[in-house]
Amino acid sequence: MRENLRTAGYSEMPKFQKGVSGNPGGRPKLPAEMREIFQSRGPEAAEILVKHLRNSDPRVSVAAAREILDRAYGKPVQSINVDREERIKLIAVVPAKSASTEDWLKAIGEQKVIEHQPTDLESTE
Repeated sequence: MRENLRTAGYSEMPKFQKGVSGNPGGRPKLPAEMREIFQSRGPEAAEILVKHLRNSDPRVSVAAAREILDRAYGKPVQSINVDREERIKLIAVVPAKSASTEDWLKAIGEQKVIEHQPTDLESTE
């Protein structure tokens, strides 16, 4: 990667100051004229979506319905249940260093599932 930068005329990767955005202006805004043109086509776009609601292909009708509902009511909120009873804990056990790939694969195959026992800090009471 560094060689490519040198050939492109850079001596090293550009540095950003800590706490300073590399893009302070954010994403460029759509020009007002274009936004007005697109907004003027809104009713036509809505008519097309409504027309596609009755399409014989369910993929098309469902996609049209989703777009209409998302714009009318907003996208549905996705909630995550973090109830302690439903947590899943993953524990990875890596086998010891092996002399060869074959030995390592054999060691993986010999591993057993270890049941996790909650500690006092993890008890649900």
